[in-house]
Amino acid sequence: MISAITDDALQDGRHEWAKMGFLSRMFIFSYSYPISAVYKIFDSLMRDKSGVDEKIELKFPNQPKDVVLPKPIAKKLIPISMKVGESMKLHGFRFFLSTKTMLKALALLNGRATVTDREFEEFLELSRYLNCQFNPI
Repeated sequence: MISAITDDALQDGRHEWAKMGFLSRMFIFSYSYPISAVYKIFDSLMRDKSGVDEKIELKFPNQPKDVVLPKPIAKKLIPISMKVGESMKLHGFRFFLSTKTMLKALALLNGRATVTDREFEEFLELSRYLNCQFNPI
């Protein structure tokens, strides 16, 4: 599920959502815009452009595809998952499972059937925004 929500609404409902297990089933992706990005967005809107100059074509496999997550890479996810779980007063099991899926999706996106350190590094870069801190893009 992908959804947009204001920071106030997220902060307001976060504790109740965490109690019922809703947040542990999601990747909370938060960000904010530095003022330079705000001006670029307005500039793009004035030119009636979406800001994307090139089209991105997504290619999905026709059939289900097994993607291998090597155990050494999976082990690197444990402390991260535990830390995220701790922030929600949980163990982080669901985050671990969701992260495994994300790494496998990144491998498929990169044309591989095995997760490599490259995908793990991509995940670490994305994880900067997997929080409720609204880090600047």
